[in-house]
Amino acid sequence: MKYYIYCILCLMLFSCASRNYEKRIIPDFIKEETAGKYHYSLLVEEAFPRMLTLEDYEKAYLDRNIPLETHKVRMVPFNNKRTPQWPIDSLEISYLKEKYAKDTITYHWKKKDFIRPKFKIFKKKEILFTDSSIRQKHNLKNALLISKPIISSDKKFALFFKSSYIVSFMYGGDSKTILMENVNGTWKTITTYVLP
Repeated sequence: MKYYIYCILCLMLFSCASRNYEKRIIPDFIKEETAGKYHYSLLVEEAFPRMLTLEDYEKAYLDRNIPLETHKVRMVPFNNKRTPQWPIDSLEISYLKEKYAKDTITYHWKKKDFIRPKFKIFKKKEILFTDSSIRQKHNLKNALLISKPIISSDKKFALFFKSSYIVSFMYGGDSKTILMENVNGTWKTITTYVLP
């Protein structure tokens, strides 16, 4: 009996640690990106679909050897700090597609999904419509639309989509797919992928 109780406790502990592990990805990215200059005031409650994030990465991966001059590249790596890396290869892409294939229900972000969130969460329609009092109150503030992260099978890499915009305009002026690596418990951006 003690053995079963011990196994259940270990399983619960592992489950909590795993959720905290995933919860670090987005806050680490926001901290890295803003570096204290500014922060996002609003978060769109409806998460961007994970599979679209994976499709964007796959396009970049498949087009990695096509010269940019041909204008046939669908997604390009963009990062001034490092040369593009491809730690998630075709086999891993296939595995992740299968793993997340049934993830079709829109996820709604909650405060508990983040560690010490500094933004307010609103439905997209509350920010989008011009007669919305919420939109008027938060006029010209930075809003963020993100997907839940996709974590590689070895748990060393994560992919997610991020789009930021100013509330009045509702255009994703900074839309990209982010590839991050877990370096000693902290997630660091390796490469970003954007439309050419």
